Amino acid sequence: MTDGGLSEEFLRYRVLVEDYEALDAKIDALLASYKGSLDKMVGADKQHYREMSHQRDEMLNEMRILEQSLFDGDDA
Repeated sequence: MTDGGLSEEFLRYRVLVEDYEALDAKIDALLASYKGSLDKMVGADKQHYREMSHQRDEMLNEMRILEQSLFDGDDA
């Protein structure tokens, strides 16, 4: 991989981490509005929570794949 490709991967990783942290903060805020109790959440908010959590999980998976590519890529 060229240095330009590596730089693009690092930039993508950084943006992904920032997006992950922003989404995580939104999830935390939603939970805090229900005093941390998912059981007290109403239908629309609970669905929104599930969607955001799923999206956060997908972002985390993508971050792990990028980490492996960035940090273990020298072995190839």
